[in-house]
Amino acid sequence: MPLSTTSLIKRRRLQYSSQESPMTVIKRKIEEGMEDSFLVVDLGEVFRRVQLWEEHLPNIKPFYAVKSCPDPELLTTLVKLNVNFDCASQGEIALMLSHNIHPSRIIYANPCKQPSHARFAQNNNVLKTTFDNSDELSKIKAHYPTAQLFLRIFPDDSASKVPFSSKFGADVGPNTMSLLHEAKNLGLDVVGISFHVGSDCLDPAAYIETIRRSRLVYDQAKSIGINIHTLDIGGGMPGAKNDKEFIQIAKCIRDTIATHFPEDINLIAEPGRFISASTFTLATNVIAKRQEADTFMYYLNDGVFKSFSEGGYIPAIKYTPNILQRQNTTTETYPFTLWGPALGAKDKINTIDTLRLPELEVGDWLYFKDMGAYSICFNMEFNGFEQSPRFYTNTDTDKFLQHISTITPPRTP
Repeated sequence: MPLSTTSLIKRRRLQYSSQESPMTVIKRKIEEGMEDSFLVVDLGEVFRRVQLWEEHLPNIKPFYAVKSCPDPELLTTLVKLNVNFDCASQGEIALMLSHNIHPSRIIYANPCKQPSHARFAQNNNVLKTTFDNSDELSKIKAHYPTAQLFLRIFPDDSASKVPFSSKFGADVGPNTMSLLHEAKNLGLDVVGISFHVGSDCLDPAAYIETIRRSRLVYDQAKSIGINIHTLDIGGGMPGAKNDKEFIQIAKCIRDTIATHFPEDINLIAEPGRFISASTFTLATNVIAKRQEADTFMYYLNDGVFKSFSEGGYIPAIKYTPNILQRQNTTTETYPFTLWGPALGAKDKINTIDTLRLPELEVGDWLYFKDMGAYSICFNMEFNGFEQSPRFYTNTDTDKFLQHISTITPPRTP
C-alpha cells in the first residue's frame, strides 16, 4: 500500500533530522575528538541551488552533471527534486538508473563513447546522447541506432577556467551541415543542438555567441528537413560564490534565446558546479609545520590527492583557507604554503599568492568552503590516505520536506 504524504515526510525526516549549520557540525565533531580531515554536506544548500536555478532560468530544465560530484545523498536529494541527470559513462548511467528514475531523465552527454557503453545506454532506453564527428555517427549507427542525437558544436569558451573546445565540438558551417546530412542519410534521429562553454564561466558573452551559433545550425537542419526540438546549453555556470555573475548570465541567456529562438523549443542544461560546489565544507588540521625565513609551510591532513584534487589539475582553481581553531594568539601575518600529507611533491594546495595567515601550530584547524565540485570524484587515495569522511545536515529541512511533498512525479514520455 502506498505511504501517505505524512508517512513519507516522517520517513524522510529521519534522514534529514539534523538541521545544524555546517560550522556547528564541524565544531561538534572536533569537540568529539575528530582528528582526521572531514567534509560536511549541507543538503539544504542543494535545495536552495535548485530553487535559485528555477527562479532565474525557469524554462530551462537542469540535467545535473553527475561527474561534478556523485555523492549518493546529493544525488538522492536531486532525484526527489525532479532534477534530471547528465551522465558521461556506463557507470554513471547505471548509478542513476539504480535510483529508479525513468531513462528519459538522463542525457548521455559524451560525444565520443565507448561502444559497449553505447550499447548499454540503448539496452536501458537511455536515448538522448551527443555527437560531434562523422566517426561517432558510424559508431552510433552500429551500436546505438535508436539514439536521439544532439549535435555538439564548438562554443566560445575563451573566458572559462576549464575550456573544452580543444577536445569536443563541431565547427559551425560546412562541417555541421555535412554532419547533419550524414546523420539523415544513415537514418539517425537528430533532435537537438548542444554546447558547453567550459567549466566555471563568468562571461555572459560566451553564451550569447554560442546560442547565436546554435541558431545557425538549427536553420541548417531545418533546410534539409531535420526537426530540431531541443537546445542544450550545457554547463559552465559558476558556483555560489559567483551568484551575482550567475544572475547576469541567466538574464543574458533568457534574452538571447528569446531573440534567436522565438519558436517553441525545449530547453535543457547540464549544471554541475553550480549545484554541487557550495554544498561541501572541508575541515582539516595542521599536522606539521616548518619555517623558512619569514615564510611558513603548513602540512595538512588533506591535499591534492584527496579533497583538493581539482586544483592539482587546474592551476586556475584557487582555495581560500579560513581559520577555525587556533592556539597562538599573535596577530602578525606571514606568507605561507599549504601542503597535503602525501609524499608526492605535487601535493601542494593552490592558494592565492597574496594571502597571508597568522602563525599556526600543529593541531590548529582550517576550513574551506565551496568544496563540493570535482573533489571527491578525483580522489586517488595515494599513499594510503583515504577519502575524508562525510557528515550530512540539511539546513532547510522543513522547506525541503514541504516542497517535495507537493511535487508531481514527472510524466513518462
